[in-house]
Amino acid sequence: MLGRKRVEVILADLHSPSERVREKAFENLKSRIKRSRLNEGEVCAVLAAAPGPWPYSIDTRDGAEAILSCFYSASLGPNGARTLAELYPGFPPKARLTVMRVLGSSGDTSALNAYMDVVRRHARSGAVTELAGYATDCSQPHVAAALFPELLNYLDVDVLVSEICHMAFDALRKGAMRPATLEPFTHEFIRVLKSLREIMEPLQQSTGRRWMYEEAYEPHRNLAGLLLDLAAYLPAAAAVPELRAWQSIKDPRPLVFSTLSLARFVEPIDPQVAYRCAQHPELRLAFFERLQDLGLTHAYPDEFYSQLHFAEADMVRWLSFPTELGTVPDEIVAAKILRFRTEENRPVALYVFRFRVDEPHWSAADGWMAGVSGPFPLDGSPCINDMGGTFSDFKSWESRSAVEHAKAIAAITIGELPEFEVLEPGEEYK
Repeated sequence: MLGRKRVEVILADLHSPSERVREKAFENLKSRIKRSRLNEGEVCAVLAAAPGPWPYSIDTRDGAEAILSCFYSASLGPNGARTLAELYPGFPPKARLTVMRVLGSSGDTSALNAYMDVVRRHARSGAVTELAGYATDCSQPHVAAALFPELLNYLDVDVLVSEICHMAFDALRKGAMRPATLEPFTHEFIRVLKSLREIMEPLQQSTGRRWMYEEAYEPHRNLAGLLLDLAAYLPAAAAVPELRAWQSIKDPRPLVFSTLSLARFVEPIDPQVAYRCAQHPELRLAFFERLQDLGLTHAYPDEFYSQLHFAEADMVRWLSFPTELGTVPDEIVAAKILRFRTEENRPVALYVFRFRVDEPHWSAADGWMAGVSGPFPLDGSPCINDMGGTFSDFKSWESRSAVEHAKAIAAITIGELPEFEVLEPGEEYK
């Protein structure tokens, strides 16, 4: 076991002007923390040194962040967790997020208690701007019990509302928290929804899509979708009138999630509303999938119940990933379908699309680009899950024929295509 002096030597080496000395000390410290070779007093000593100042970077990062990162998935112990919570205001802003991630991701009760102590002390002063909710597994009952319902007291802290709602929804969806936990906070949830509606309603537009993804609007639509989803767990007397108020909005995201939550309250789905929900490729799969979960697929409009429409939605979903376009295309057109059989002799279809995005998105200058969705099986009902080949290499549509695009993209994802037929959209079942 390291003696206290040895810890001090490692910490001193982390301040060395020599990059090699710092690297060696950092690897030594990481190894000992990972192997639980520090006692609780030594853990506290390392944490006490973490805020710095650090004259040199460590592992290409600020010293505070580097030191804290060593404690991911490591046991801090009760004293270490308390120490980290007490030190929170002394860390630079970026490292504070790392503190929340370390405490929240631990899963240890003492660390979760320290996490909430940071929230109690600093959330209302503005010193807590992120909760690192993505790193906190609220699907675990003991984690949810440590954070809720107390965390719901901070729904009036605007910068934290989205993360709190995400964490609460995760706990509810996985059965780690009972819906009754939300009931005392119903008024606050409805207040936030009304406030969002007042902001968003004047910004609705009858045509185009790009307005929904503008920086001044998109965070509101995302939060509204989440809260409207969450509203299904609130008492009906308060939730239903507010959910109905969202039914006339043009943005499909709040429309879809208000419709689904109303359906959970056994409100019939108006066919015209269902048509508007399924009309938009961005939300089509989510709408159908949730209707399946509710046993309400009969409410899904026939006009959009086809493999072609699901393939289009699958393509749009893939393009929307932050690692890809990060948005939906403003136009998408089905060009060709390649029908072939798998090694198991199953008939499948690969759909070739061309798409483009309007200004001011970074890809607007690239014009029409190519992508493929699928393959999808053709020996059953229309399917919402592709077989691993949905992808785009973002090549110009004009650079190849539709078939050449499909073959090039398939080579990246599913390998060389077997013999296939080239069909027009809608002919895949003929």
